[in-house]
Amino acid sequence: MKRDGNNKSLWQDLPDYISKESLLPEVTYDVVIVGGGMTGVVAALLLQKAGKKCLLAEAHSLGFGTTGGTTAHLNTLLDTPYTTITKNFGSEASKTVARAASEAIGLIEKHVNLYIIQCHFSRTDAYLFSQEKKESNELDDIYQASLEAGVALKYVKNIPIAAHFEKAIQIEEQAMFHPTKYLFALAKEFERLGGTIQTNCKVENVKEGENGIIIETSTATFKSDKI
Repeated sequence: MKRDGNNKSLWQDLPDYISKESLLPEVTYDVVIVGGGMTGVVAALLLQKAGKKCLLAEAHSLGFGTTGGTTAHLNTLLDTPYTTITKNFGSEASKTVARAASEAIGLIEKHVNLYIIQCHFSRTDAYLFSQEKKESNELDDIYQASLEAGVALKYVKNIPIAAHFEKAIQIEEQAMFHPTKYLFALAKEFERLGGTIQTNCKVENVKEGENGIIIETSTATFKSDKI
């Protein structure tokens, strides 16, 4: 499959997703979702399951952007550490972020089991380690802030790679999977429930109409209540 990076991703070894594209431009959709990555496809599926008539519009192909080049690590420890979140927004915000991250992994696991998706999903531990004193002090701060946010983690004396380290923490109940296999399975379920996917369909303009929102794309013009 194609993606927008110069380097080949581990997750590209699949053909592009071929949608049914049972497109009905004259239909007014309840929701048009823009973007066929993980966020867009999951949102579309959940909305379709909730009884909405949805159209997913993707400018290229499903998984073309971030999803096709992700690390595929499912983490409750994020790029922005809980030390920063707590400093900028308070301890309750850190707890909310940690809970949301955990629930997101749980939702993926639920989908894998519900739709019997062969995407190599597995629960696993993650590790964060320091290699010198300044990093160790930062790691201590991250450990404490993460613990207070509700993340399950602990200091360990060993890590599963041959690397020098001064201190290390193990984060429990993380996960990993094959993101594009997961993505395509959800897209297939979305279409089975009556959702419509339009690839190579770039949204070019959105404006308010008399009876809803008018979405002008590179392939057709659609009407929708929400976008």
